[in-house]
Amino acid sequence: LPLKTNREMVRIFKRLNGSFNTEISEYQTERLEKKNKTIPFGIRLFKSSISATFSRKSANFIATDKRVLEILDFLNGTNVPDESFWATIAGNLELGMPYSFNGSKWLEIIHENKNKKQLPNIQTSNLPYYISRYQLWYDKNRCKGKIIFGSCAFGIGDLPILLRRPELVAHKLYLNLEAASFFCLFKKIRDRALDPIENFDDAKYGQLPCAKATRDFSKFKSNTQY
Repeated sequence: LPLKTNREMVRIFKRLNGSFNTEISEYQTERLEKKNKTIPFGIRLFKSSISATFSRKSANFIATDKRVLEILDFLNGTNVPDESFWATIAGNLELGMPYSFNGSKWLEIIHENKNKKQLPNIQTSNLPYYISRYQLWYDKNRCKGKIIFGSCAFGIGDLPILLRRPELVAHKLYLNLEAASFFCLFKKIRDRALDPIENFDDAKYGQLPCAKATRDFSKFKSNTQY
């Protein structure tokens, strides 16, 4: 379900400045399973969430570039390919996708901050760097609903947290598990859509690393231009 209204999302997207917002982590080689083919174009594979936020320019590139389609074909047959597609395409600057970034540099910075939940040395807000989706993994203490397939199916007790989260959407809510949580969250966001938006703080989203990178943020640059 969305955690932001349409108007709030529009303001957030403007702050993101076309940047590609995706989770990124090391790619586990066992995901290749029995693939005997060489990784196309000598790129580096990355793991990410199945959700990402990106611009129309990036979307058009992904849908039409022959190299991207070849990489997609390569990933088909690997373990959960939709968890490696977004970050791999975005994190290899040599592919030339609009608003791509240096994925290897990203991982260096993340590893430097591996004991911290945020990346305080590269952003000024309290936002996590990945805001496309909120999902809670393997945490029975924080999950007030039920852990299903490793992640929290949010319940009624999770609503106060969900309404304060900075992410765009929440995953996951089930109609057959505390259905009131689904409908209450839907109603709260719907009601907020009818309220004035002047008090919504979208400026902090412009401080996300991905947004800064589109403004010539040096930490994410390489010899290849954005």
